[in-house]
Amino acid sequence: MAAVFAPNLHALTLLTSGSGTAAADPSPGPYTEGSSVVLTATPAAGWQFSGWSGDLRAHRQPATLLIDADKTVTATFTPIPRPVITTPPVAQIRARGRGRHLHGRGHRASPLLYQWRKNGDPLPVRRRTRCFLAHVQIADAGLYSGGGRQRGRDDRERAAAP
Repeated sequence: MAAVFAPNLHALTLLTSGSGTAAADPSPGPYTEGSSVVLTATPAAGWQFSGWSGDLRAHRQPATLLIDADKTVTATFTPIPRPVITTPPVAQIRARGRGRHLHGRGHRASPLLYQWRKNGDPLPVRRRTRCFLAHVQIADAGLYSGGGRQRGRDDRERAAAP
């Protein structure tokens, strides 16, 4: 007498919360009991991966899930925080022929990309929290602003007149 056993097969349900996608490798199921599946979450522009929940609790990417029953896993995405200007440039008056530094500070999870402007037009000084105007002349008079920018988000700027 011979016995034939069919493998236990299980389903994997992937869900998302926020804006992004979740993928399983190999895909699609069903999956044999005891097999492993690699899960990868890909955030949409302006979003970041926060973690896995449900039958997998982890924050790492990619994550491996052992299949020992039917599983449901959710990939959670949260918006990337907007930059915050913590020290805006301040209004300044400077005599002709002297230099002037404009300063601004901002923060977020990773470094900001700075852009300085004069009367709304971008200045060639980029990605620095300081802007130095050498030998200030009457033609340099105007409204200067500096702002931090992050990928996928609008600038947050504070204005100052030198």
